[in-house]
Amino acid sequence: RTRMSDLRFSLRKWTLVLGLVHMLVACLWGFLGGSPAILNTRAFAGAHHQFAHNAELSIAAAFAFPFLELSPVLLTLTFVLLQLGTWSNPIAYCIVALTNCAWPLPMSFEPEMREPDANSQLVFVCLVGVCGPSIVLALLLLSWGVVR
Repeated sequence: RTRMSDLRFSLRKWTLVLGLVHMLVACLWGFLGGSPAILNTRAFAGAHHQFAHNAELSIAAAFAFPFLELSPVLLTLTFVLLQLGTWSNPIAYCIVALTNCAWPLPMSFEPEMREPDANSQLVFVCLVGVCGPSIVLALLLLSWGVVR
């Protein structure tokens, strides 16, 4: 075995493990449904779905790592971007579900949502704002690494 195959195996294993943790968190989060701790039910459901769908993405991505023809730096960057993207979005939903803080998304269907303030802008930018770019970059690196 080479250092590259060891790195690919390690990243595959940890991507798979963290994907399974995503699914476990989705299941455990579901038990909070109907709890007085949940202040925003739409965000609660969103968090549950995001954890579950990001689990699926992570588990699927884990199977690509042995086929990636990327440098060690790009392999590690792919892993980091995938984790950053798949965890940041559901955590943002959890914060909204637990605090009912406002966030700057068009939510006209959600009458109990408050107008965004400076703190919710920070939550949005720091969590949701990194999700999309991180996942897209990770998927581009995964795709590029597989077809090389």
